[in-house]
Amino acid sequence: MSGPQESDEPTEQIKNLSIRTTDPPSQRESRESPYGFVVYRTDYTSDDRWKNFMSFLNAQTRSTLLSSNFSDLLDGLDWHVQEASELNEADYDQVREHFKTWLTTNDPQNGHPRFQACVVVDDVCLSAMETALEDGTPEDFFDNEGYTHVYLVSKNEEEGYQAVGVSYLLPYAYNVLAEKGWEGIKQRYEEDVALPGDMDMTESGDV
Repeated sequence: MSGPQESDEPTEQIKNLSIRTTDPPSQRESRESPYGFVVYRTDYTSDDRWKNFMSFLNAQTRSTLLSSNFSDLLDGLDWHVQEASELNEADYDQVREHFKTWLTTNDPQNGHPRFQACVVVDDVCLSAMETALEDGTPEDFFDNEGYTHVYLVSKNEEEGYQAVGVSYLLPYAYNVLAEKGWEGIKQRYEEDVALPGDMDMTESGDV
């Protein structure tokens, strides 16, 4: 698979999403409330690789939040990274069970996407990031094609998991999950990377 096609900014369709979701309850959370998905690390081959990925994830998220007029959410961004020996090479079912256990003491039952699905980062995700940045590409480039990606794992077993482009994780996939549920981001195949052109971004009444 070839590397990503670099872009300076989101497509017009993505910009329109932030216009349509100007003030959704899931986004305009209290500054005291944590924002973002819980991240699960399932690759422990190198701490340096992990640090590089988290730097990349934060740069990507900062860039997309700023360009989408959600800069006020940056202060509340909290990935609450889950790291443990039992998570090394954990599969999606094992991560889901760990996440569900975490939810028993952390879910305020308010329906926010943070408590509906978690993010899994494995060796494939780390390798994709490394390939994307190997030629000196800046961390905050906009990856239109979703070459760099993570996996969203639903807390509901029947919903499974879905690959999502890192540049589309926050706020785009988060918004869609809040407004449309899992069906809004689900693709035909779980390994197909969910991009805004594929996600259900239409509001009621949209053509």
